[in-house]
Amino acid sequence: MILLENGRFYLPDHPNTSSLLIKDGCIQAIGDDGLGVQNAGEISKRFDLKDRVVWPGLTDAHIHLTSYGLSLTQVDCETSSLKECLERVEQMTTKQTGDAWITGHGWNQNTWEDGYGNATQLDSVSHGHPIFLTAKSLHATWVNSPAMQLAGVNAETDDPPGGRILRDAFGKPTGILLENADILIRKILPKKSRAEILQAIYNAQESLLKMGITSVHDFDALDRLEFYQELEAAGQLHLHILKAIPPEDHEKALNAGFTTGSGENLVHIGPYKFFMDGALGPQTAAMIAPYQDDPTNLGILNYSAEDMVRRCQPILASRSDIAIHAIGDRANQEAINAFRQLRHQEVSCQVKPVNLRIEHVQLLSQGNMQDFHQIGIHASMQPIHATSDMEMAEKYWGHRTQFSYAWKSLLDHGARLVFGSDAPVESPNPFRGMHAAVTRQRTDGSPGENGWIPGERINLKSALEAYTTGPSELNQYGINTGKLEPGFAADLIVLDADPFMERAQELHQIKPIATMFAGKWLWVDQGIDL
Repeated sequence: MILLENGRFYLPDHPNTSSLLIKDGCIQAIGDDGLGVQNAGEISKRFDLKDRVVWPGLTDAHIHLTSYGLSLTQVDCETSSLKECLERVEQMTTKQTGDAWITGHGWNQNTWEDGYGNATQLDSVSHGHPIFLTAKSLHATWVNSPAMQLAGVNAETDDPPGGRILRDAFGKPTGILLENADILIRKILPKKSRAEILQAIYNAQESLLKMGITSVHDFDALDRLEFYQELEAAGQLHLHILKAIPPEDHEKALNAGFTTGSGENLVHIGPYKFFMDGALGPQTAAMIAPYQDDPTNLGILNYSAEDMVRRCQPILASRSDIAIHAIGDRANQEAINAFRQLRHQEVSCQVKPVNLRIEHVQLLSQGNMQDFHQIGIHASMQPIHATSDMEMAEKYWGHRTQFSYAWKSLLDHGARLVFGSDAPVESPNPFRGMHAAVTRQRTDGSPGENGWIPGERINLKSALEAYTTGPSELNQYGINTGKLEPGFAADLIVLDADPFMERAQELHQIKPIATMFAGKWLWVDQGIDL
């Protein structure tokens, strides 16, 4: 057995815990200094934590795991200007040979003085390479002329279902593709090799472990499942993964008999996911009333509540969990109404309720706040979205922002929050997420001392629960996670400071100095003696 001693373990119900005993990757016992004396004969290794703070390993409840790993080697398009983005693209072309594709992620036209870029601008720096750059929201894509030529996209190309090609005054595509329109290019992108995908997952895992994340809810494509299983079989997977199933994989997954909770050890099937609408950045989030700057635009609503209920029937019949992406107030309202009807069906059929969750929940009508508790819906949100999006939200939603990213209101109405990052849309650093949740500020202190819509700030305890016990309720398969208690996984992080003793404004600077997964130290910062 392994003993961790002389630590300050986060156990609200057992505040005097200073020692923790681990056996076979699980927490065996907790106690004070006497724990080591009582079990001295069975302890094979001791670690003196030197009075450092220890938290449970954290969960990112909404991440695109492989996409995040791939983004670490792509062009970083999250820049302060369009010009700087183009410069980074050109720098990447110098590292590529032949006609290799250049890919990147993170641009946001709302922060650029010139707004959207176009294909001609990319052509000027591409040196003949086809280019494919996803927006920060992942709901828009910027491509150049070679990419469109290879895909056969031109003025005669129709908008695909659920997508829109932006065009100039002559009907010619500008190079900006909204929502599902990116499939026109994505379908011809060279497929990543097996080795590249495995390396991306490994890189993502290494990065997340250093941030203190030991569990994830992954929303990438279903075909990533076999890679996770391969890494696990080789003893190289060090994350608990709840694998959500995106819409394009529903039929395949159902035919294969994949139901929520199926799997073993570290990897399990999670919810079946739907998209109710688009996103705030490209103004495709579905709205009850038009966007402030465009009285004709209500966004894109993919389904009514009734349509969603019909589509959920085979999933409900399999007793699997359901997740709906909803950002605009209309999309959230339709998702809530659909879930209400599904709960009525469960009652009439006398079956055990499945987990229902709405992803993002960025804008609500005031009357929908109580529905999350009453219906039993988990609000799966990403705190850092609020601080990234605040200018856009005010510009496009106006006074409605008083009900946006409403963590405190949802908690006050009894909702259960689960937090994540949507990486690579945002940084997966959970301490940046906690900082945003507690302060409603960016890391530079903007927009001011009280933060943005300060009434929606939450305390650190609630934020921590949204990264630990909240997500664990949605992944009660295999070993328990999210607490430092006997019977739970020995997944934990050692911190360089006590977040509860620091100023809230400093939360984003806190970082783990060591991460343990299943009783093994997988990362220890240089210079730390354990």
